Amino acid sequence: MTPHVLSVLETFVGLGSRRFGEELVRVTNLPSGTIVPILSRLERAGWLAASWETPEEREAEGAGWRPLRKYFELTNEGLAKATVALLERKACQKSRSSVKTSKQRILRSR
Repeated sequence: MTPHVLSVLETFVGLGSRRFGEELVRVTNLPSGTIVPILSRLERAGWLAASWETPEEREAEGAGWRPLRKYFELTNEGLAKATVALLERKACQKSRSSVKTSKQRILRSR
């Protein structure tokens, strides 16, 4: 799993599950050309469910006229798998950090 996919999943898990593309672009600092394919792949894999904003939701926001947003949210399966993937990344980072520290100790002892 790529770092970009993990960044998107981390956003869903950390900030709550209902998100739209432009919001993910702002939060992750990834371009829309990266975000949109990730969202499509996760939706096809069953990790995300998509729904369109209703005109009533748009009006309630008071944003004036703008195109309706396509929202994505983690499915139960997606939440479980995203949590595992993020925990694995954390364990891998910790392991790499430990290896780096060990290498530094060895080099200093020479």
